[in-house]
Amino acid sequence: MVSQFKYPFPVSYNKWKDLIYDVVEKNWNLNRTAVNQDTDKLVKYLNENAYEHAEIHQFQAASECLTWTIPHHWHVREAYIETMSGKRIVDYSDNALHLWSHSIPVDDVFAIDELKNHIITDENRPDEFKYHYRLGYRSEEKGFGFSIPYRTFSQMNDSKYRVHIDADLDTNGTMKVVDIKLPGESTDTIFFMAHTCHPWLVNDGLSCIAIAMALFNLLKEKSARKYTYRFIFGPEYFASAGMLSKLDDGELKKLKFGCYLDMLGNHEPMGFQRSFQGDSLFDKVIGRLCQSKSA
Repeated sequence: MVSQFKYPFPVSYNKWKDLIYDVVEKNWNLNRTAVNQDTDKLVKYLNENAYEHAEIHQFQAASECLTWTIPHHWHVREAYIETMSGKRIVDYSDNALHLWSHSIPVDDVFAIDELKNHIITDENRPDEFKYHYRLGYRSEEKGFGFSIPYRTFSQMNDSKYRVHIDADLDTNGTMKVVDIKLPGESTDTIFFMAHTCHPWLVNDGLSCIAIAMALFNLLKEKSARKYTYRFIFGPEYFASAGMLSKLDDGELKKLKFGCYLDMLGNHEPMGFQRSFQGDSLFDKVIGRLCQSKSA
């Protein structure tokens, strides 16, 4: 379901504008992956600056959680490809997305034909590069690689290149999930969720957290709330598995409606994906809202 209504910023936007921009400016260029010291910085920011009663759930790296395995802890200090004369071709410090998530430590010289197996590029978008995240979801696979603009890749004509990745990939650390509750007259709960992962990206994830923060404050100001509201922020997929493994049957039954926020950083028509059943109260409310805004 897509509304063709391009929404103006709400009246309350100016009130929360500084908060929205602050969370983006302070956290956009962190290497935010599932278990990572940079993601911990975002969690710390949310806990200290955005909410009063946040609970931080922690899950040990590489531990089993329902049918998922929590990813390994990944921390990068330095990563690059350079010529044998020392000219940097691509550098993690320029943009964390250049390095495939969960790349293992490497310090070696590779022939160009072998190195091509560790590079992704897109000829159709010569000045852009892709986000490669597969290793972060396949803990049994160990590998490394770089994402490079095709215009740069097409000029790699040397026979050999040095690859240096100074990183930790281990079982230290924990995945952290931020959980905030706003009590209402009823314990029936509506929850909103957004993901803390995806390094150096704003539209995919971080913008949704910023918007959720504004929504939280808007709801918090209400003198009376019919429903209880819950805001959950954590790594995509893994946070859901972690929360479901922690909640008992009583808490699960209180979760009546939920909405996963995604791609809210551009000024495009809003989309809404219906529930599996398609006829819940939440479906009907959002459906009517989209129709009224399109009219």
